[in-house]
Amino acid sequence: MNKLRLESRVRNGSAVVYLDGYLNESGGELLEQECRSLLSRGCRALELDFGRASMVNSIGISYLLDVIENARQGEARLEFVSVPEDIRLLFELLGIAGRVPVRKP
Repeated sequence: MNKLRLESRVRNGSAVVYLDGYLNESGGELLEQECRSLLSRGCRALELDFGRASMVNSIGISYLLDVIENARQGEARLEFVSVPEDIRLLFELLGIAGRVPVRKP
């Protein structure tokens, strides 16, 4: 499996975080740290772009739940975009799609 790489772009209090690779334990930790950092720097809108994400495992899901909670506590809008069909179905099955807007590519 490939390692998760992140790229963030911030503009006017909004950030887009591009995920590239496998969202597992190490990738989830990296993602949560990045989102916490963005929120602490004043971002009030976060988009996680899954366009190049290859897979999300159960530990990656637990980190996504932490990101959702951190955004909620920080009163930031969170959205998942460019979500591949298999990952979108997983989010629907686990109820994540009911907590965060999930947009297809």
